[in-house]
Amino acid sequence: MKSLLLFGLFLIIPNLVLCQTDKIDDSFFVEVCNTLIDNQGRPDNLRIDEINKQHIIPLVKKYRKYEQQDMLYFIVARLQRNCPEYQQIMNRKYKSKGDFIQVDKKPTSILDKEACKSFLERGKYYYYEDDGEIAQLTLDKGFWEDHFKDGTYSKLKLSWIGDCEFEIEFIESNNKLRKNISRPGDKYRYQILSKDNSSYILSLEIPGNNEFHTFKLYY
Repeated sequence: MKSLLLFGLFLIIPNLVLCQTDKIDDSFFVEVCNTLIDNQGRPDNLRIDEINKQHIIPLVKKYRKYEQQDMLYFIVARLQRNCPEYQQIMNRKYKSKGDFIQVDKKPTSILDKEACKSFLERGKYYYYEDDGEIAQLTLDKGFWEDHFKDGTYSKLKLSWIGDCEFEIEFIESNNKLRKNISRPGDKYRYQILSKDNSSYILSLEIPGNNEFHTFKLYY
């Protein structure tokens, strides 16, 4: 994921999320995203200024001073998941150092069922995040666990939904970014596209966003 900032607003990454972010319904993020869409054609910095003024600053000010940085971090992280329009702005502003590439439509797998099912047998993979850092991935007993450089982790439940397609459902994380981006029950859909001597290529989709990315899992 991209660096977390709303151009005009400075973020200090908190050690703990103290405020009750679960009280913010996802309809808030729909409103923010709609404002970005309504302002298409304007410079990105002005579009960000607009969502700051209309939505984000008024909400953050409702919280106590010591909660505001945590709330701001949560809002920006959640926007990256729930608002493709915001993600496109971030993509323009920050060049990824990872393997994630946005594509126009859902890719098609060239693997058969048996080749895709063997994906689980290896169990250990790694991938490059947007900032170039390596994250380790473990697949075991129906769970997908990411392990990050700082010692934190994320745990998700893995379920097959097709011959080469599966979903992972967020359970928990102690990683600052991941626990703000996702809520328990959030799902991410993956398709295994191809394989070479050192990696699998997968596609990633957030259901409902109609946006697709490809990336590599290395072994």
